[in-house]
Amino acid sequence: MHTTPEEKIAAADGTFAYCGRYEIDAKQKQIIHLPEVATDPGYAGSRQVRPYAFEGGRLVLSDTEKEDPSVARWKIVWEKAK
Repeated sequence: MHTTPEEKIAAADGTFAYCGRYEIDAKQKQIIHLPEVATDPGYAGSRQVRPYAFEGGRLVLSDTEKEDPSVARWKIVWEKAK
């Protein structure tokens, strides 16, 4: 099966991903993401500062959304696999 260029664009619309290094500021309880590659080329090379907290056995990243006014807050929860 082959997808058309339009189908590829539609599948990627609304997605966002990046990869790179990160730094931890334990005193401020912040993680600083340093994207090297991103689906939005303008994101690469930026510094993305995010507050973090540990809740039980989970790492929680959450903040107010600054770039998308339709989203009030976002939250990502990481839990170690058992």
